[in-house]
Amino acid sequence: MLQVSEDYRIALYLRLSRDDKNGSLESMSIDNQRKFLLAYVHEKGWEVAQIYADDGYSGTIFERPNFMRMVEDIEAHKINMVVTKDLSRLGRNYVMTGQYTDFFFPKHHVRYIAVNDNYDSANEDNDIAPFKNILNEMYAKDISEKVRSSRMINAKFGKYMGSQPPYGYLKSPNDKHILIPDPEVCDNVAYIFQEFAKGQSVRHIAQILNNKGGLSPRAYYYQRTGRTNPHPEQRQVWGSMTIMQILKNQVYIGNLVQGKRKALSFKSKQRIVTEPDDWIICEGTHEPLIDKQIWGEAQKAIQKPYCRTVKSTGEISLFSGIVKCADCGGTLSFVTKNSNGHLYELYKCSTYSNYGKGV
Repeated sequence: MLQVSEDYRIALYLRLSRDDKNGSLESMSIDNQRKFLLAYVHEKGWEVAQIYADDGYSGTIFERPNFMRMVEDIEAHKINMVVTKDLSRLGRNYVMTGQYTDFFFPKHHVRYIAVNDNYDSANEDNDIAPFKNILNEMYAKDISEKVRSSRMINAKFGKYMGSQPPYGYLKSPNDKHILIPDPEVCDNVAYIFQEFAKGQSVRHIAQILNNKGGLSPRAYYYQRTGRTNPHPEQRQVWGSMTIMQILKNQVYIGNLVQGKRKALSFKSKQRIVTEPDDWIICEGTHEPLIDKQIWGEAQKAIQKPYCRTVKSTGEISLFSGIVKCADCGGTLSFVTKNSNGHLYELYKCSTYSNYGKGV
């Protein structure tokens, strides 16, 4: 039996996500979880030290902001009891849930109670808990498979399933699965294709857009939606890679190409690249921003060698992954350049390659 002082510093932990099939029920809401647990604690005559709530976070993932904050408070000895409505509120990954119930909480002398599952770490009759954790994970896996299957079927029917529309498009206010041109920036897309088809380099096009003060796709998205960029350290200007990604995207001729990436597993947010044969391609699903003639000319231009060819030697440089740019900290890439019949070997800054000397 876990020996814990009766001077409890109690944390209530609340969690709800869209993965919970009954998450729309009032009894499962964050507010009702809070009311339920407060009533339970007060009935016991205890006082709540802190309430932690993660609304909209899957139970298969444990990197939830308020859960991690609770963990930090436990390690700082601010909390010595955690109470949840049931074991699934703590998590739906049975390995990680077990890590906390069987190791982390006991190590820090934390009493854990899951009210509806009659789990109390201060008691010894908790043998059923591991099985309930497995069932909770199986539930999450089943929901994940159903969601993935539904998304794949919708993609095959030509419905846009992305969360963020491609640059130059908006989601239709009448149907979020249909793309419509964004009048604010769709002309930029046409300009990019036209200039590249004429022979302009991607770096030159990026510089022109930056000189005009045009927001990059990432910066424009966060400005338009009013959201905060979670990666403010990333550059917010147009770069060569951004231009090239647009030039290769069939969405601008009215086609949807989906399924290029997939989740590593239902327990992980990490996504992996799929093989082109597994992509889902549907033609003519929305209004194109450029015609197919310009698209074809741009694709031919992509395949053309540059006037000054820069090639890798095919060998791994001695300093690969080690040397960095002294000015910006970007990676230096070892390249060879053939100019006027002479072969030059040099290191080139990846930031310069992408954004030009202006940054």
